[in-house]
Amino acid sequence: MPAVLGNSPYGGRTYANGTVPADIPGTPGYPAGSSRLGIPIWDGMAVGVFLDLNVSVSRSQNSTVWGPGSNVRCSGPYFVSWQAPYGVGRGAVQPTQIATPSNLSDVGEASTISTGGHSFVFANGFISANHPPISTCGTSGVSEDVTAPGFIIWAPIPLNSSNPTVPIPLPFEVDFHYLFPANFGTWQIDDLSAPGGPGGGWAFSYSPCP
Repeated sequence: MPAVLGNSPYGGRTYANGTVPADIPGTPGYPAGSSRLGIPIWDGMAVGVFLDLNVSVSRSQNSTVWGPGSNVRCSGPYFVSWQAPYGVGRGAVQPTQIATPSNLSDVGEASTISTGGHSFVFANGFISANHPPISTCGTSGVSEDVTAPGFIIWAPIPLNSSNPTVPIPLPFEVDFHYLFPANFGTWQIDDLSAPGGPGGGWAFSYSPCP
């Protein structure tokens, strides 16, 4: 699963930092404290930091006890637990390049990658603009800070004769710092954390100044 996924605007730079809670095994801070996983990305590149974990998802049920009082409902319909498949210290995968430098657009960006003998599936590319564009044509450079909530994974849950998938929000937070160079162009922006998005920062489509 992704802990950090980031795109860099063509010609610009991105600094992406993910905060991973202490209870995620295999990460640098486990089990004493949270971890910060940071990556620099530049000139149209896309980079990810992935966690190789076994994830168990179980349905939660309300419990009833004898005696006075009201039944207390579970905080959520599903319970998620994590385990590092190779022991403590082996859950974090090194930063992996998803797209090479000099990409004008994140349209068609790879959505799968294999590393360490495992394949990861994610959505980090540009689909359509859902955020005001940023233009530096005839102006100075622009700096933008973005904080994104955790990503969402979809887990199959055996239920009767069907196996529906349910959204499981990951307890991560990612901060992005984007730098757009002066008098360079216009970037259309797909905010991946917009309603209905997969979670994450921004994806870009670039056009030069007229």
